[in-house]
Amino acid sequence: MNGGISLYHATVAAKTGGISAVGVLATSFLPNAYQNWKFNLVFTFGTTFVGDVIVVPTHYGPVWMEALVTGLLASAFAGLTIFVRHQFKLRRG
Repeated sequence: MNGGISLYHATVAAKTGGISAVGVLATSFLPNAYQNWKFNLVFTFGTTFVGDVIVVPTHYGPVWMEALVTGLLASAFAGLTIFVRHQFKLRRG
């Protein structure tokens, strides 16, 4: 998001995260929904993309462009978290 870190940015990020959280809550009732790390990444991308399209007015070209970048970045953070958690499990066990 352009403009750096600000109260506005924090508010928009919280709204986008809130929409993503609703999707996570809805699917948390499905059996074995989060057993596959690939599904986690795809779901993180999808919910963040939808949340960003709904909440944020675009600053760059088409409506989906900023949402695409936000979703990819959120998925990258999720992938990093999954990788680090896996590395800790390997070292402990």
